[in-house]
Amino acid sequence: MLPASPRRTQLDTGSRWYVEKHQDVKETYQFNKQGLLLEKKIQHKTSTVLVSKYTYKNKLMISATEQVFNKADQSKMLEKKMSWEYDDAANMTWESIKYPEDSGCDQEIKWVYGKYSIVLKTTRKKGSDEILETNELSSELNDRVVKRKEISENGVLKEKTDYGYGYPNNPYCVTSEKRYVLDSTSNFIQTFYTYNSGKHTHKFVSKDQKGINGAEIKNADGNACGSIEETYRTIRKLPVNTGVMVCVIVVRCGN
Repeated sequence: MLPASPRRTQLDTGSRWYVEKHQDVKETYQFNKQGLLLEKKIQHKTSTVLVSKYTYKNKLMISATEQVFNKADQSKMLEKKMSWEYDDAANMTWESIKYPEDSGCDQEIKWVYGKYSIVLKTTRKKGSDEILETNELSSELNDRVVKRKEISENGVLKEKTDYGYGYPNNPYCVTSEKRYVLDSTSNFIQTFYTYNSGKHTHKFVSKDQKGINGAEIKNADGNACGSIEETYRTIRKLPVNTGVMVCVIVVRCGN
């Protein structure tokens, strides 16, 4: 026997309230006149499980509070408070996540953007730890793509990747990638991408990775390989005329 479908009820109280009931679980949603979610409440029998509340400015969410309750003792709960800020282009520039019961888990994220809303810098802070991610744009392609990405943790460079472009059918497709092994200046993992010359020129059809100067790469089983080649082949579209493709991936590992 199939489980019963949830019962939905709409309450007309100025703002829009929707109630879903399924067995012993009751979910209540409140929306404003623009259709934005203001409050969500989940109850199991007589116990409140979750209460979430949201506020907006210019239809962008600027704050949210989530409270998860202890079913055995409703006076106990875990609370998470989130806040956001945006620039004039509606790009998120700041995010704050706070846990009043465990401030050691508080986090803050800031973003800086360049042309075309591409992220130039992301700063993540948690306690005294800071992770900085920077993107250098390619002037040759009018600052439309990332040329180099670097990630540092507490001032120490942890990751550096260079990207190359040059596919004639779409100059903004990545054709090569160098991910450096940071304990050496000459070791890196080189990746080459090839594309289909047909309609879907932005989807690569093969990916070939090689470890240069002894840089080690590993397959999905965790075994070291000198090279890994992945080939993507479209079998058919499903269903007809939806553009959804069923693909097969062939992986070869070389020494």
